[in-house]
Amino acid sequence: MPATLLVTSEPEKGQIFLENQLLGKTPLTLNNLETDKKLLFTIRLSGYQEKVQSVFLRPGESFEMNFGSLEKEKPYFTLGSHKDQVAKSMGTPSRITRNNYSKTQTWYYGSSRVEFSTKDYQVTQWSNLDKNLKVRINPGPNVTQLSYFSIGSDIDDVTRLQGTPTSITKYDALKIQTWSYGSSRVELSTNDDRVIVWSNLDKNLKVRINPGPNVTQLSYFSIGSHMDDVIRLQGTPTSITKYDALKTQTWSYGSSRVELSTKDDRVIEWSNLDKNLKVRL
Repeated sequence: MPATLLVTSEPEKGQIFLENQLLGKTPLTLNNLETDKKLLFTIRLSGYQEKVQSVFLRPGESFEMNFGSLEKEKPYFTLGSHKDQVAKSMGTPSRITRNNYSKTQTWYYGSSRVEFSTKDYQVTQWSNLDKNLKVRINPGPNVTQLSYFSIGSDIDDVTRLQGTPTSITKYDALKIQTWSYGSSRVELSTNDDRVIVWSNLDKNLKVRINPGPNVTQLSYFSIGSHMDDVIRLQGTPTSITKYDALKTQTWSYGSSRVELSTKDDRVIEWSNLDKNLKVRL
């Protein structure tokens, strides 16, 4: 028998999420909820700090979950914020450097740093090594309801799933930017803000590649096999690296790797150092 939950907060009209799915605004009555398992709810309201609360419901139970008084949001900065906002949020930096060649200025707070363009003194990138920067990126409108992101996913979905990156580094000449989450990283095109490649060293990225239609029933792949068969057999790679000049991409599974042509998405070569590849000649 399902359970019923009344969700309240002060102030009201907080958005309630269950596993990244928006359910409505407080006060909110939820019927037909799953029972005998922990449910994790998140409340978000503009101007207030996000809050998470869990509940364990029994069959047929009616329960009220009160998020209580939400705390006012602390000042933060983001990409495009003016240096005045950074100073308001962070105070006086421990060090300031200027690079006339790149037309940038860098403010240091311990080992963390914030970089500005000297054209308009807006934030272009940061590195939050000391985890002391009051920095945040909120997802924009280009989000899905998926529980993962993949090649071609929008930057907004990465933000929704991964949160604010530890560091952002831009490479204007290559038209890419790298978002790091610990030792893991996601590379995005600055042309369309979509995922190009990733490296999931910390195994903290909610990333997935699903096989397409070009699969076989074989229990192995080989030279000339399609990338869809590699995905079917090996799953999502730990990292993907593209070499546009060579028209190849490398998929890594631990220390093992598979090299594919970007012309036809077929296997060129491999290195099975971890002996985990389901490969055969």
